[in-house]
Amino acid sequence: SEPAMDRFRIFAMFELPKRVSLNSKQEQLLREALRSKIEVLLLGARKRDNVRFADLLSKIYSATEDPVVTWSNAVPELALLLQDEILVA
Repeated sequence: SEPAMDRFRIFAMFELPKRVSLNSKQEQLLREALRSKIEVLLLGARKRDNVRFADLLSKIYSATEDPVVTWSNAVPELALLLQDEILVA
């Protein structure tokens, strides 16, 4: 798929918990789907030597690994960085 569309999908996944209430199982499934999408984009960013984007994706991936990190604290900051990346892509 197109990298720009994948970036948008990741951003949309960040926005989902703001729009709907998720139970713990749904949040876990969202984290897993988000991590899967990030892995694909991260491989592509590294392959294309896009260090800035790869670093951003690595930060987002790390944030989704930690069950203590909530959507309301670390995720919005990363989502804003991702949104900026989408706009310049």
